[in-house]
Order: sequence, then C-alpha cells, then structure tokens
Amino acid sequence: EQSLFDEQKQGLRDFCAEHKTLLILDNWETIEPQARKELWDFVLSLPEETLVLVTSRDTLPARDARNLELNTLSPEDAVELFIKTARNAGYFDRNPQLSSEEMAILSAICDRLSGYTLAVQVVAGQTESRTLSDIWQDLQRVPKNVLEGVDEISGEPRGVWTSMNLSYDVLPAPAQNMFRQMCVFLAPTEAADIAAITEIDNPRPVLDTLVKRSLVRMREGAYYLLPVIRDYAANKLSEAGQRPNELHLRAFNFYRAKDTLETTLAASDHLYELTALSDSREVAEFLIQYLRGFYQDLVTRGFWVEARHKAEQGIAIARALEDKQTEAQLLGELGMRYYEIGEMERASELTAKAQQILSDSGDKSGIAGTLHQMGMMAQAQGNYSEAMKLYEQSLQSFKELGNKRGIASTLHQMGMMAQDQGNYSEAMKLYEQSLQLEKELGNKSGIAGTLQNMGVMAQAQGNYSEAMKLYEQSLQLKKELGDKSGIASTLGQLGQLARTQQQWQISSHYFLEAYAIFEALHSPYRQLALQGIASVKDAVAADQFDSWLREYSPDPQRILALLDAAEDSAAEEQANRLNEFLVNIASAVANAKVQASAEERTALAAQLTQVEAQMREQQIVEVAAFISVLRGILLGEEVTEKIAALSDPLRQLAEQVQAA
Repeated sequence: EQSLFDEQKQGLRDFCAEHKTLLILDNWETIEPQARKELWDFVLSLPEETLVLVTSRDTLPARDARNLELNTLSPEDAVELFIKTARNAGYFDRNPQLSSEEMAILSAICDRLSGYTLAVQVVAGQTESRTLSDIWQDLQRVPKNVLEGVDEISGEPRGVWTSMNLSYDVLPAPAQNMFRQMCVFLAPTEAADIAAITEIDNPRPVLDTLVKRSLVRMREGAYYLLPVIRDYAANKLSEAGQRPNELHLRAFNFYRAKDTLETTLAASDHLYELTALSDSREVAEFLIQYLRGFYQDLVTRGFWVEARHKAEQGIAIARALEDKQTEAQLLGELGMRYYEIGEMERASELTAKAQQILSDSGDKSGIAGTLHQMGMMAQAQGNYSEAMKLYEQSLQSFKELGNKRGIASTLHQMGMMAQDQGNYSEAMKLYEQSLQLEKELGNKSGIAGTLQNMGVMAQAQGNYSEAMKLYEQSLQLKKELGDKSGIASTLGQLGQLARTQQQWQISSHYFLEAYAIFEALHSPYRQLALQGIASVKDAVAADQFDSWLREYSPDPQRILALLDAAEDSAAEEQANRLNEFLVNIASAVANAKVQASAEERTALAAQLTQVEAQMREQQIVEVAAFISVLRGILLGEEVTEKIAALSDPLRQLAEQVQAA
C-alpha cells in the first residue's frame, strides 16, 4: 500500500503472469471519472489468461467487456432469503408458525422490495425486534426508516439509501431531476408521455443515461423504476423541496384525455396516489365516482386482474370515507372476481362480509344482490339445495323492489341449476322468462348468456342446428360488448358442438381460439379448452392434428408441451387411483382373513376372480397376478412363489396381507 501506483500495478501484473487469477473490481461506478481510464487501461494490459469480473451500475465498453445484466431475485427466492434472514434474527423462535395473514404480509413485503437482495436482507434483519405487520405498515408510510439500517459489525450505514446514494450523488443535475420525477410513474411509460407529464423537452437522452446507470429500467421502449427504487426517488423528490401532487394531477389529466380503457386505468392509478397524498375527502369521493364510470368495462372486457386491483383500491377509499354502502358493493364485486377464477373460499368470504355490512344498514337492494351471489357460489360447489334457497330469497326481494334486472339474472341462474340437474323443461321455462325481461331492458349481456345456455340444452337434446343458431346469436352479442370471457365460453361450446358431429378441424379451431382467450384472462376455464384440444388430438392422425395446430395457433410447440404435461398428469392421477384401489382391496382381504366367516370369504374370493378377469382383459397383467395372489391368501392357498414373482411395491403389499 505504501508503494507507488505504477509499482503496485507492475506487482499485480507479475503475479497474474505466474498464476491463474480471477480479479474482481467491485462497485466500478464509485471510481472517480478521472481515474477510470488509467485503471481500465491497466486491466486491459493484464495477461490474457487473467479473468476480470467487474460489478457496476454502469454499462462497460462493449468493445472490451461483455455486459451481463443481473435480474433481481424471483418472488420465491426473495421470500426464501427473507425467511432465512428472519430465522437468523430469531423471529421464528418467537413465532414458530406463520398465520395465513402473516404469510400474505410477508409476500407483500417481498413484492414491495422488488427482489432487491440488499433490501430483503436489511428489512428481514429488523424482525429481530419488530413484527411483520409493523414492518409492512412502516414500509408503506416511511420506507426510508425500514430500508436503511446499520452494519452490525462496522456500525456504518447500510441499506438501500446508502447503496443508491453511490449512484445518485454522482449524477449531473438534469439526470438527478429526471430521476426524482420518475417516482410518479407507476407502470412502464413511454418517453413521449414522460415528456408531457414532467414538461421536460426531449427526456430520452437523460433517461438513457439513467438506464445505463441501472437506476431506471427500460423494456420495449418504456421506462420504469422498481418499487423499492421508486421509494428512494420519492424521498429525493421530497428532499429537493418538490411535491409529487402536481405531477400526479398532470398525469391524471393527460391519461384521462386519451379516453381509452387502458389510459383510463392509468389515470385512475394517478388519481389514487393523489388521493393518498392530498388527504382530501373531495378527491376521494371523486375517485369513487371515477371508478364506477369504467369498472364494469374492465369486467366485461376481461381485465380481471385490473378489476380486482381497482376494487381493492375502492374498498380502501370507501373505508377511509366511512362509506359502508360503497364498501359493501365493492366487496361484492371483488368476491365475484375471485368467483370467476375459481377461488370459491375467498369469494364466499368477501361476499359474506358484504352481506353483513348491507344487513346492518338495511340495504334491501344490496342484500338481494349478495344473496344472488351467494347462490351462485353454492351452485358452483354443487350445493343445489342451499343455492335454490338463496335464489328464492333473492328473487322475492328483487320482485318487492321491482328490480327487473335482478329478477332476470336470478331466473337465469335458477334455469342453469335446473339444466345442471337435467330438468330441461323447467330450465327452458325459466330461461324464456329471463330472456323476455332482458330484451325489455335491452341488456345484451343477459340476452347473450341466456341464448348460450339455451344452445347447450338444444345440443344436449340432439338439436344441433338450433344449438348452432343460438350459439352464433350469443357470440355476436358478446363480440359487440367486447366480452372476452363470454366470447371464449361460446367458442368452447361451438368446439364441443363440432366435436359431437366429428367435425374435427372446425372443433380444433374453436377450442384453440377459446384457449388463447382464457389463458390471457388467467381463467381456470383454460383447462377445459385444453381438454377439448386434447380430445381432437386423440381422435385424428398426428400429422393432421399438427397441421391444424400450426394453422390455428401462434405457438404450436407450447400447446403440444401443455398437452403432453396434461397427459402425464392424467396418467399420474390414474395410477394414483389404481394404487388406492389396490390398497383398499388388500385391506379388505386382510380384514376378511381375521374377521369374516367362511361364506363371506368365499363371496369375496368370487369378486376377486371377476376383478382379475377384468384386469387380464385390459392387459394389466401384473395387477391381475396381484389379485390372484390376494385370492389365494384369502382361501388359504400356498402363494409364496407367486408373491416372490411380484414386483415392488405389490410384493410388499401382498406380504403385509399374508402376515395379517
């Protein structure tokens, strides 16, 4: 260390010439700009066999170095690291079992930390003296207090702020200003939108500088900050004496003026942030009204994830306003969004909360609506008696209120239930009553849904031309509405109709279209569409199916991989069922040996003979041999050699029965 720099460099160069060496230059961006060239030239002068690894928030010259961008931790790895750190801090000594609520908070914390390793370690270390709930609340209110810590050994500052300061402090003033203002952008944003909202002309060169410094990320022409970096930028904005309110207001007005569903969503996000920052009742009430204006479009057009997010935001605002009716309405909406993706337990829980609030307030219309939803959930779980009771209560309430739309919807659901139970005449009567009301109301969505269900009944009764007509009418209405989920559902029905008539090519086309839409919606119904595709694959020659797949699917290899995985899963399930069946038979034989009369053992042996014959017909020879051994054990025959000929685990199971 006391040598001259040139002597140090020569000493290191000589060492590298004699040894296979890995040289690590950590935090390259912290080196003073005037010293970088000299150090870089030295690195390039090292022997060719020397490997050099540079960690940096800057992009290095591509002519000399290969740049590898490191991603943040995946959500699963972030949670694993958090738990490991918290365990070392003693958190699990005090809390050996995390509740479902604590697991949800842990997931939310790691999501907010964006997989940033240092942030995960710093925050998880605070579990030594704080609960997960306390950490989460502070992370939302005053993130710096949670994201900064002190090194346990050196006592020096350690955390996101300390780390980020190394990059931020060396930025020129225009780049610092741009970075601070980026905190208001909640999703990837194009440079033109950033220019309009920040009122910075031609921001792209500065943004590109920030991307090279790894402070801003860029994907497909859009710029964004990780959530934890956004917290840091927001703090710097505050330290600079700037407030984000005006920027959020500009963003709201900018996106609102574009008047598309996507930009309306973006505008509502900025309005939500503005509501939290301004603490204004007037702004909060305006947000609720704004959400009501486009929420149903989100649902109809299949923006289910966004609809759940908006419902959650609305619930938080309604609670802050102590607006119980709006809170209950949005809880019911959120329950329906979970119902649509098959999470019945969560859906029922939310709907029950809504029902309780509405009951306390005496809101008859709201109560009738939640009774209807609770009936749908009971019906989806096969509890028809409970569903009918709830529908009848709902129908009576809607009639008393004169709510034709509610009456029509409930009649439709009751028709579906009658149809599920095979009572087609009753179902048709209920559908026709519902359809008449929907036509009076001009409710295209209700008309489309009823027409499709009538089509399903016509198909079940063999009236294929009528089914096709009803499906096509339903599909046309759903296309006019932009109802993605409904379109996919009708396409699936058309696929089934074509399959019934052995129109395999048409069927494959419909099923593939339905699957693509359901997958984009993350709908559980995509599995039904995949089963439809598999049924066509099983019915036709492989080369013919491959040809249709290439013609109708943008990613045929992926569809084939999904079908193979589904086949493997089905085979595994079948094997599990067979294994359970054999274990049950073995248990019955073991019990009969000890407890049954001679007559009962003879009857059981006769049943085993039938099962063995069935297995041999299906060419499941090994299982047939196992059944033969069980029959011999039951009748007291000598079967030692037969048992020895069985393979594991059937041999072990037979030995257990013999020893019983």
